[in-house]
Amino acid sequence: MLQAYTNNSTGTTVAANTAINFTNVVVETGCTATMTPGSTTVNLNKPGYYMVQFNAYGASSTAEASAVEITMYNNGTEVPYASSSDTSTSTTDIADIGFSTIVRVLPSCPSIDNDIALTFVNTGTVATVFYNTNVVVTKLC
Repeated sequence: MLQAYTNNSTGTTVAANTAINFTNVVVETGCTATMTPGSTTVNLNKPGYYMVQFNAYGASSTAEASAVEITMYNNGTEVPYASSSDTSTSTTDIADIGFSTIVRVLPSCPSIDNDIALTFVNTGTVATVFYNTNVVVTKLC
């Protein structure tokens, strides 16, 4: 199991098409799901099925309405069903976004590494200020 977060009451600006940086890892049991504090990548290192839960608050970094959107990427490839979006009309219009999904990691062998690297990318149209981002990864089986 892994839980990582960035607890930030003033917000962290994340440019469009940039991954969120998680500053704290509060739970990391074993080597199944790992993350280095201050990085953008959750590593799934063992075969099986994992429940991934993401939530955050976000607001447009401009005075114009824009999408506050996060999409999960699996080894650099967008996962279209692992996304959440809302519209923020200003820097003070904070949107609540989140999603849950299941990820499968296939067994690896000496010539094939099936480990997975997950990132959570601001896929909105402009830079977004994110507050209290959180990700929890639980190995199901």
